[in-house]
Amino acid sequence: MNLLGEANVDVIKQAVWSCIQEEPTKFGKCTLYDIGAYPEPPICKKLTWKMSEPWAVRTEDEDRKLKEIVEKAKAASLKKEGLEK
Repeated sequence: MNLLGEANVDVIKQAVWSCIQEEPTKFGKCTLYDIGAYPEPPICKKLTWKMSEPWAVRTEDEDRKLKEIVEKAKAASLKKEGLEK
């Protein structure tokens, strides 16, 4: 459902409402409804990499170097605590 450029808040609310209904609901030229939960198990991953400066654009090489620095610091911290792998 493409609502880009739609300025009417009531139309957007109606679209969202239509999408969460269990029974098929007409919205414009479409019929919308909630299909329910996806039948497969959820994909859960721990987030370990945070963007500290989202406005700064880095190259893949810069990212790789930064990741190496973080991994070395983590390994040094584990070694200091006697928890190294």
